[in-house]
Amino acid sequence: MPLNSPAKRWADVATEADDARRSLNQFVGAQIRERRMRLGMTIADLAQATGLSTSNLSKIETGIVSPSLQSISSIAAAISLPVHQLFQGYDDEGHMIHVPHGTGLNVQQAPNGSGMICELLVASAGQLRGFQPYVVTLENPIENHASHAYDGTQFAYVLEGRIVYAYGRRQIELLPGDTLIFDASVPHGPLAIEGDRAKYVCVLLDAQVLESVRSARNAKRPFA
Repeated sequence: MPLNSPAKRWADVATEADDARRSLNQFVGAQIRERRMRLGMTIADLAQATGLSTSNLSKIETGIVSPSLQSISSIAAAISLPVHQLFQGYDDEGHMIHVPHGTGLNVQQAPNGSGMICELLVASAGQLRGFQPYVVTLENPIENHASHAYDGTQFAYVLEGRIVYAYGRRQIELLPGDTLIFDASVPHGPLAIEGDRAKYVCVLLDAQVLESVRSARNAKRPFA
């Protein structure tokens, strides 16, 4: 058969269609299984609620068979989900940014010699505008950085070292694995570290930008 013959092209199209169908079956099956387990249901429970056999349901959850629309509707009702949510996310990858290690923008937020350097992982980024993730490195000697404040929310997760972190009049000792989430309008920031070096992830969420995004979304969903 010639390489570019119509028969070969149709065979390629058929193969791609089979792959896409198999992928969709596996995706929907995984959604059903995850939701069922979250509800504490066994396959036998789901079979009783839908009238489908446990064998058929097992094949649906593993993507071996394509469920009929009637089966999908029965399963969705049994696990208390709208049908469309079983497909949600399959063909919508959303907005994603990958920043390889060491390629972030180094931002010296404080004067040289202050012991604090922030690596901005991504700046303004389309759908993620108002979301600013940093990796903050602290090295002794460090100055007092407890005066940062802005209108929004901040998330901090300690990667290494011990940090004395100020929030208003409070001082919190943070260890690796510790998390802080707080109203960033209150003055805050690292006061001191133990040893030569500490590092934490810091995510800033701008309140005004997030509120404008929320308002825009609500305007598109007047009946929500």
